[in-house]
Amino acid sequence: MNLPELRAVVSNTGQLISALQCGRMDILRQFYDLIHIPASEMPEYEEHGAKQEIRALVEVGFIVVHDDLTASERELAREIAQKSHIRQCPGIRSQLITIPRRRRWL
Repeated sequence: MNLPELRAVVSNTGQLISALQCGRMDILRQFYDLIHIPASEMPEYEEHGAKQEIRALVEVGFIVVHDDLTASERELAREIAQKSHIRQCPGIRSQLITIPRRRRWL
């Protein structure tokens, strides 16, 4: 029996707060089955008045809140993130370089 692949993503606060503020969480639900967020971001959701909405999404299983990373997990995440910022684009000879807006979580 083949099970459908779970569409999951790790998110920072920006995308979720924007979707909640404009009432379009349905767009994220079209693309993802599960969103993972770090517990350290909960105060920012509260600052933006989204704490109750985030908690409701946690209760229905759409969002999973994870405890903060250990020092070794942060280092591994940093290494993975640095490697992922330069990648080859299919059909294009040059490389796509993505630069994160901020790296508060590292």
